Amino acid sequence: MIQKNKIKILYLDDDIENLSSFKANFRKDFDIHTVSNPRDALAFLDDNLVHIVLSDQRMPDFSGVEFFELLLLKYPDPVRILVTGYADIDAIIAAINNGDVFKYIKKPWDRKEILIEIQNAYEYYKAKLDGKITLRKLNNKKQELEKFIYSASHDLRAPLVSILGLLKITKEEENTERRESYFNMIEESVKDMDYYIQNMINFYQNQTAPVTRDRIDFTVLCNNLLQNVEQINSQKQVVIDLQVNQEFAFFSDEKRILSVLSNLMSNAIMYSDDKKDIKTAKLKIDVTKDEVLISIVDNGIGMQNTKKLFDLFIENSKKRGFGAGLGLYVSKEAVTKVKGSINIESILEVGTTVKIKIPNDNE
Repeated sequence: MIQKNKIKILYLDDDIENLSSFKANFRKDFDIHTVSNPRDALAFLDDNLVHIVLSDQRMPDFSGVEFFELLLLKYPDPVRILVTGYADIDAIIAAINNGDVFKYIKKPWDRKEILIEIQNAYEYYKAKLDGKITLRKLNNKKQELEKFIYSASHDLRAPLVSILGLLKITKEEENTERRESYFNMIEESVKDMDYYIQNMINFYQNQTAPVTRDRIDFTVLCNNLLQNVEQINSQKQVVIDLQVNQEFAFFSDEKRILSVLSNLMSNAIMYSDDKKDIKTAKLKIDVTKDEVLISIVDNGIGMQNTKKLFDLFIENSKKRGFGAGLGLYVSKEAVTKVKGSINIESILEVGTTVKIKIPNDNE
């Protein structure tokens, strides 16, 4: 059973002959390191990855069970196998209960049995490691979901409360000009809520929808993009400059890319700087044989907290934006789904530059 990537084994036994015999029999099959005392075993584990640890049960100062109990506290990942030359059922039970032992092997051992048991132990090691990774991902998703629910309920309730308050004031207001301003404020709150709900939909779709392979005409895509941001730009009046250079066929997930560009362009519009005479947002798309390079440059108010731009529900602007933190998170996740990369550089009161690179799935 010679393996390309050998299973790494540490064998502890106070009998040097047993160690030599074991290494001689299995050195071609496994990557073996032998030690004659627990101190050396722990020192080796401090600096080396080990998949399986074998230990003799009866040693002068330390039993195999006691060693495994200590090992379990400090190094729980390696799979433990107890080697004993005695029919000591109490020791075996203690090993299973206290040392989390995967298997025990009686001396004198049989080569075929050792090969089978070590292979089984390694499969158990991989399954346990995969389980830990899965559990960690599930815990992260659980925390993410809890944060999402809390922030979503808060951010959805805020405009509703604002609308109800404004409606109450509007009913009692007789001045036509002030009533008109209240209606405009109500309209803005409704737009904010619609924008946030759309981000929630994008969040869900990106998490669940499979990645598609579409032939993308970026000129057509940009026309759809302009329609998506038309409403939000009706009051901001940001000058949008589009440049598309496409000579090659490009294949990727069109819905995800459109969602990302709509999100980022909406941000460029929403966070435009009203102090500037001309507010701009420039989108440039260059398609090559291997990838598409996308840049979005605006002269808006800029963002702070640039180290956590893509974290969920992190407010990145000095001016509170409705649903801050969700849009960039969704954009990052969508770009990752299509195996691309996204980078943002931003300076407060100067503007923001977004650069995206997505591979061409033209195979």
